[in-house]
Amino acid sequence: MKNYFFSFFLLVITIGYSQNFTKVDSLVGLYPKNFNKIEDLVSKIALDFSSDEEKSRAIFYWICTSISYDVSYSERIEKEKLNAYSYKTEKERQQKEKKLITESATATFNSKKAVCYGYAALFREISKKLGFECELVQGDLKSNFSQINGTIQLNHAWNVIKIRNEWKFIDCTIAAGNISSKTNEFVFKFNDTFFLTNPELFFLNHYPEDKKWLLINKSKEEYLKLPLYLPEFFQSNIKIISPVLGLLSNKENTKIILSNIIKQKDIVRCYFGNTNKFVILNHNEINNSYEIPLENIQDDYIILFVNKTPLVTFKISK
Repeated sequence: MKNYFFSFFLLVITIGYSQNFTKVDSLVGLYPKNFNKIEDLVSKIALDFSSDEEKSRAIFYWICTSISYDVSYSERIEKEKLNAYSYKTEKERQQKEKKLITESATATFNSKKAVCYGYAALFREISKKLGFECELVQGDLKSNFSQINGTIQLNHAWNVIKIRNEWKFIDCTIAAGNISSKTNEFVFKFNDTFFLTNPELFFLNHYPEDKKWLLINKSKEEYLKLPLYLPEFFQSNIKIISPVLGLLSNKENTKIILSNIIKQKDIVRCYFGNTNKFVILNHNEINNSYEIPLENIQDDYIILFVNKTPLVTFKISK
C-alpha cells in the first residue's frame, strides 16, 4: 500500500501591520455604536487621534465591531445577481459609482448591517472625510474550495488606503467576523490581520477587478491555482511554502514539513471532506515531515489542521 503525502513548510511571518493598537482599540471600544451622523464619528476620531495609522485603525475597529454582516440580504442578492447601475460614459460611471458608495455608506451606518460593499463603502466614506486617499476595490474573494482552479468572480469588495504615501489593504468584512455554520447567523469575531495587510498575503485570497490594485507582480492564473487559505491561517502567523498549488493529484508524492513552531504536544490532522473523517498524521522526525495517506482518494477535498485550528484546504483529483 502506498502513502501519498504532501509537504508544507511553515514559517512565522508578519501578516498585518506591526504597530500595537491596543490603546486605540480600547478607546474606540468605548465609542457608542450609534452616532447621529457619520460626521459625528469623524469628529470624534479626529479629536482622539493624531497619526494616520491611529485614525485608520479607529475607523477599522469601529466598523468591524459595530456593523453586522447582513446574511439575509447577502442570500437575496446572490440569487438575484443584481447590477448596481448601468452607464454610457466614463464620466457617468464615476458619478453613479460615487452616488452608490455614498448611499451604501449612509445605509450601512444607519442600519448597522451590510454586505461587503457596505463595509467598504463606509470605510471609504469615513476615510475621505478624515482626509485620506481611499478607494473601494471590487474583485474575487476565494472563500470556498470549489473556487480552486475555477474562474474569477466579482463577489467581494474591500479597500485600499494611502498611509504615508503608500497604499495599504483593508478588508472590514472578513475582519468583523463570520457566519456560523450551525445557525447561519453572523458572529462578531475581530480579526485584525486584514488591517494594512501585506500585499503578498492579501493576494492569497483576494484578486481585484482592476489589476493595478494587486500592488504586486502576480497573475490571475497564479491566483486561481492557489489553495483555499482559511481565516485562521491569517491569524496563525504561518506561511506555507509548499505545495503552492491548490489542486493536488493522488498520484503525486510530496512531503509536508512543518517548522519548529509546531510543538511536540501539538496534533497535526487532516480532514477528508467527502468521508467526514479526521486522520492524525504521523510525524517523521528524520525529515520533520507529516504524511497524508491519499491512496484511492478522488474528487475530494482535505483540510489541514494543527490541533483544532484549520489552516488550508486543497482539492484532490485523479
